[in-house]
Amino acid sequence: MNEKTTNGESEFPGPMDILWHGAAYYPELWPMQSPREELERVRDAGLSVVRIGEFAWSKMEPLEGEFDFSLFEEVMDIALELGLAVVLGTPTATPPIWLTHGHADRTLHDQEGRVMSHGGRQHAAIEHPYVRERCRIIVTEMAKALGAHPALIAWQIDNEFKCDVSEDYGPSVRPVWEEWLKERYETIENLNTAWGTGVWSQEYQDFEQVPFPVKCPGLHNASLLTAWKRFHRERIAGYGAEQAEIVRQFSKAPITHNAGMLFQSNPELVMESMDFVSFDHYVDSDNWYRMVTNYDYWRNLKPDRSFWLMETSSAHNGSLLGFHKPHPKGFVKAEAVAAYALGAKAFCYWVWRQQRAGAELTHGCLMQSWDSPTVGMQACREVEAARQILEPALSGKRVKRAEVALMWSDTGRVMLDTEPHNGLDYCELLTQWSRVLRSTGMHVDVVPEGDSLEGRRVLITPFMPAVSEEMLGRIEAFVRAGGTWIAGPLTGGRTIEHTVPVDRGLGCVEAIAGIRVKHSYPLFNSGAEGVAFDARVELTGWSYLLESEGAKMVGTIEGGPTPGLGFLSENALGEGKVVVLGSEPCGERHDEFLKALFSHYAQGAAVEQWFTVSEGSFVSPWESLDSESSETLIACNFDGEGGSLRLPGRCIDTETGVEIDSEELVSIPAYGFRILAVEPKAYFRRDEEGTAVLVDRV
Repeated sequence: MNEKTTNGESEFPGPMDILWHGAAYYPELWPMQSPREELERVRDAGLSVVRIGEFAWSKMEPLEGEFDFSLFEEVMDIALELGLAVVLGTPTATPPIWLTHGHADRTLHDQEGRVMSHGGRQHAAIEHPYVRERCRIIVTEMAKALGAHPALIAWQIDNEFKCDVSEDYGPSVRPVWEEWLKERYETIENLNTAWGTGVWSQEYQDFEQVPFPVKCPGLHNASLLTAWKRFHRERIAGYGAEQAEIVRQFSKAPITHNAGMLFQSNPELVMESMDFVSFDHYVDSDNWYRMVTNYDYWRNLKPDRSFWLMETSSAHNGSLLGFHKPHPKGFVKAEAVAAYALGAKAFCYWVWRQQRAGAELTHGCLMQSWDSPTVGMQACREVEAARQILEPALSGKRVKRAEVALMWSDTGRVMLDTEPHNGLDYCELLTQWSRVLRSTGMHVDVVPEGDSLEGRRVLITPFMPAVSEEMLGRIEAFVRAGGTWIAGPLTGGRTIEHTVPVDRGLGCVEAIAGIRVKHSYPLFNSGAEGVAFDARVELTGWSYLLESEGAKMVGTIEGGPTPGLGFLSENALGEGKVVVLGSEPCGERHDEFLKALFSHYAQGAAVEQWFTVSEGSFVSPWESLDSESSETLIACNFDGEGGSLRLPGRCIDTETGVEIDSEELVSIPAYGFRILAVEPKAYFRRDEEGTAVLVDRV
């Protein structure tokens, strides 16, 4: 699918047409600064786009019903003159004082009944009818006033849904909660059955009796807790969709929302109503792999459309609570190169000018509050130089769909929030698995639950307790057609309603895995070790110990209370395989074991997108939009140590034009990159020993 976007009235390319480079700019905070002089500095820094408006409701509507968008129109006029495009943010994350002062019912209530105060952001109760109406009105008036401006290339709906708050326990939520339950379960008897409310005499007689999971003696029912989180995720996605629908009535510019993996929302649901994906993320150089995981995930929420990195720091992250260590020289450039190399169409900073007031005084920026460039400005110029090299090299191409996919399941995240198994953190676990998977040299997609699985050869689903019938059907078809499914720890151990299966320990998973769970209990600090692939690894966590019903036991338990049972099984199904990892590897051999597991099954699945690259570097393969045979490799170093890549075939260095022989070891500079054009027929496959062997495509 062609990614080109239509802006209607805009005089600029669309968000997907070029590689953008930008920053957030807040003219309402700097009345003493000339917008023209400020935007001239932005242009001279090499930036091409500014984001404005997302925190300025009190400026746009200082008194209820009195609207003034003149400042933002002026800024957009100047930006247009200077050749800068604009992203407009709807300001609903920061409601003005007149909306909530003296109206506790219009503000969010937390789990302990505390009422959120004006200050900070996201404190308004968006389910309150009056609050919701005022949100609709400000979005409508803003879209009417600014939606046809020729500087506008995109809209951002709100800002970072559920970044600073979690679920709302306020009174305005009551009617929509009851309605959601009725739509989902139809009768109270169905709900009681699904949730098993006979435990502790929790049966309900009517939907109005189903409580909010506020503080109670002991613990709430797992099904209630999980349903409550799902309800709020659906509602916040609907809130975003409502704003997007309003904007589309008055503007042709495409729409996004800047989401985040760590926020209390479901990005897959939120992005359904958006035209393209954008996200925010802040890491320091010690945790560079987290950013790569983000790129691999956001790229796949709308696989026919690239994504934007809407916010990251040019120097360091910080707030009143403290600050992170500064980025080493070259790191921001590596962040940006990795973003563009893994499919981003924009790399943007927060913030252009240092905040002179508020809660983020120590956050990194490009200009100090006293009008002097920061250390981040040099990083910005390095990014712009790299962007200018990358843009022509990537024009007319796209990141290849990865054969290996790691599934990021919001269902799994919600269930681990409810039942964390001694403190498991879903986001941390998936990020670590992604890090190890990338360290093998494979090209990887981190995919949402709705991924079609088309073109995949290996699918990995760790820490996903519930597998719906619909998902299992897609996975079974994928396996029968030749795919390999690695069902990681906990996968299948709960029903979709967060109860324990009563037929088999891993429920519907066992039916296609050729296994039966003999015991289910924690191996935490039990002394149990798993032996597989001529190696052993310490095991931990809630575990499912396996017996064969046709499957091959690839890994068995030694030590602990139940030695001799399986913890890793493999079952042939159609042309493919179902692999079940029933326990969680841990300890100093965690990475080594997972790499052996991933490599073994990737080799068996004939994965081709697999590069011999040093750890701390990665390769992103690109293909031409008009030719399947044309391939470009972007090799990036992200750890600052430099790296190397053994070429998979005859290549040309696109910067120098020098031809490089196949199988040659080429260097990747520290925080640097190489752009390599692969000869159309040359690629490689792994032989039985895992060695890269050059073969011919034809």
